[in-house]
Amino acid sequence: MALVNAFRAIAHTSNVSVRRAVGQASWQATRFYSASTGSRVIEVTDEAHYKKEVDGYAGLAVVDFTAKWCGPCKQVAPQFDLLSLKHTDVKFLKVDIDSEDLEEVVKRAKISAVPTFDFVKGGVSQHQIRGADMNSVQAKTAELSQ
Repeated sequence: MALVNAFRAIAHTSNVSVRRAVGQASWQATRFYSASTGSRVIEVTDEAHYKKEVDGYAGLAVVDFTAKWCGPCKQVAPQFDLLSLKHTDVKFLKVDIDSEDLEEVVKRAKISAVPTFDFVKGGVSQHQIRGADMNSVQAKTAELSQ
């Protein structure tokens, strides 16, 4: 138990998420790429910010509609961050659906579940993926970024 507590303390201070693998006694660590470690994901703060970053952008923007309380959203966040590093020609954004300043953005995108990934090109939604299916998100990003 002392080893587990020590690992948790190290993980907490080094920005590593530790989770128990289902049905296993081993620990797995997933590195979170935050803004300080190179993530290119833009956290949208309000509707004007969204319009500037997404509606005013001619290229592909992948928008992660997420919530702080959403377990699957937290699980895919590191993969979304890594995807942003792989596809430097694409904008990656996060929208917190519970933010009062983003209510209109959420309504306009017709978000009914989280996580939902909206693929927007030239200000027009091209495709949405509902759920934590990062394989589909990666494939659709690669397809639409060409």
